[in-house]
Amino acid sequence: MLHGWANRMASVFVEWNGSGREYEYRVAQIQDSVCFCLHRLSWRECFFVGARKMICQLEAPDAESVRVALRQARINVDAVWAGSVHDVGEPGTANVAVERRFLAQLPANAEETVAWLQKAWLKPSGLSLVRAIVPHSRDRVICLCAVAAHDGTFAPAGTGYDSIRSVRRASRVAR
Repeated sequence: MLHGWANRMASVFVEWNGSGREYEYRVAQIQDSVCFCLHRLSWRECFFVGARKMICQLEAPDAESVRVALRQARINVDAVWAGSVHDVGEPGTANVAVERRFLAQLPANAEETVAWLQKAWLKPSGLSLVRAIVPHSRDRVICLCAVAAHDGTFAPAGTGYDSIRSVRRASRVAR
């Protein structure tokens, strides 16, 4: 008997590019979808990265459940992936999202990964890590950071970041 297996849920992330209006429409579409309940999906949070990228965190049995639910609801997204969230700072203080892809996988141990990110990569650039989001593939990381004087153009030289953009938490559409 598999006690507890049926109740295990994963953090699954959905990404898409679009406008705020598109976001509101898609969130309403998903919330109204029978597939959402059928596949045991629940919202955790969403945030905008820059002007057009949206990332939502859901709790689900696995990434495939999210893909199937979205497909059945005829909702197109750019990516669906499972990952882990590592909170190390005050949740509401992030104002910059930093993304970087890696040729080699990040360390398997989450604490080692977060410590390495902070020491070798973020602190030297004046960034304070609030949350690290690491896909299970461990080939990239999205860091939600706080920087004191962010004016939308923060870009430390020589860091090797793939993107540095403003970030803001998105509120769920009231139903």
